[in-house]
Amino acid sequence: MSDTRGNFDNFFDYYNMALEEVKIFVFENLIYFREINNIGCMSSYRIKSLDSIKRKMEKKKTNSICDIAGIRVVFCDKSDEGDLSVLDRKIHNLDKTGFITKFEDTVDRTNNVGIDIITDFCDYLCECAKKERDLEIIIDEKKNYIKYPKDTGYQSMHVIIKYKGIPVELQIRNLAQHYFAEYEHEKRYKADENTRAEYNSICDFCAQKLNDIVCEKTSKVKSLGEKIRKIG
Repeated sequence: MSDTRGNFDNFFDYYNMALEEVKIFVFENLIYFREINNIGCMSSYRIKSLDSIKRKMEKKKTNSICDIAGIRVVFCDKSDEGDLSVLDRKIHNLDKTGFITKFEDTVDRTNNVGIDIITDFCDYLCECAKKERDLEIIIDEKKNYIKYPKDTGYQSMHVIIKYKGIPVELQIRNLAQHYFAEYEHEKRYKADENTRAEYNSICDFCAQKLNDIVCEKTSKVKSLGEKIRKIG
């Protein structure tokens, strides 16, 4: 029994080491990035518990997952900055009316931040990682859940940063996307069947609103491209 416990301890030691190194890399570059872009942000990080790892592997029917260690960066207006874990608890405790009010208000303020800031930060990290011998950044287009939202409506950019081959998942999103992700995860993903049914309509409404923003942004980019081609 002690040998097995020791193996698990070694397993988590490796992931804690990788998380610490990737955390330093991400947060140091985040400080500069937010200053030059004059935006706010909140962040958190964690190592999944053994029970959580087992549950996810069983659900995904796999023996390998890439988010045992994870970092989350949420871009926002400077006035919204604060402790992300405290905000998450507040989101989870909102009733339907309270959530809709907060969500719509957040959507309006998030428009000032811009979705493109997320891809800009990814590009910036990739450039910075070229100077780091032990770091490797893997960007899988299929994990761009802003461009390709999940069926639930979930939007976020997922990037894998490996430290000496050990993966740490970095999730990047804006505040409106975070509000939805936390609420949907609490009220639908983790809930029983009756609770899910109760919250389906509100989650679908918010998911559509987020999707409309992405579509509007894409449409503007295409329109600008057409104008440039005509001028050229």
